[in-house]
Amino acid sequence: LTTKIHKGEMCSRVYADNFVLLLDHKTGEVTDRLDDIFETVRKGDSKSRIEYNIILRAGIYNITSEDDNLKSIIDRAIYAKSSLPELAASDYIYYDDNMKLDLQREKELERDMNLALINGEFEVYFQPKVDIYSKRIVGAEALVRWMHPTRGMVFPDEFIPFFEKSGFIIKLDMYMFDRLCRYQRELIDNGIDVVTISCNFSRKHLHRND
Repeated sequence: LTTKIHKGEMCSRVYADNFVLLLDHKTGEVTDRLDDIFETVRKGDSKSRIEYNIILRAGIYNITSEDDNLKSIIDRAIYAKSSLPELAASDYIYYDDNMKLDLQREKELERDMNLALINGEFEVYFQPKVDIYSKRIVGAEALVRWMHPTRGMVFPDEFIPFFEKSGFIIKLDMYMFDRLCRYQRELIDNGIDVVTISCNFSRKHLHRND
């Protein structure tokens, strides 16, 4: 990376395999320079016969004259990078105003989610599975809805992607599973026939040792 830095520019390792580049627009299009960096890293050591498949992902933020907080500048570039789809290919993306709104919404979700779990604001809704011949309900899928105290019902497309990204989805999944088990137990104890209910689990559970 340092071989691609011009006079007056900077390259810094933040942690692990995360780096920050401060590039001057006057030295050429940022995307052209990133393409060049990606290609250089991909080639690696030309003397080695081993070709490493290193995936590089970058978020780009254009610093303005109003920007005076280094952490905010870096956070915006990182946020842009995190919005890239999980594809096995090097890519980059610019930070824009829509991402700013998304970031504000995520901050609100982060502020409310733990208390919502404690207060039982997440409710179970059932999508029935019906036998087309007998017209009887033979199963169901459990779906989550967030009954927010001020916003009302919040649908999954507004909070599940962020919960996936933050890891909070694991807590929500186990909460839903617990609610379902209690619901089924209550029906059985009251002599009511139960049907199989499907419960969604994030793939993030597969990375847990327990």
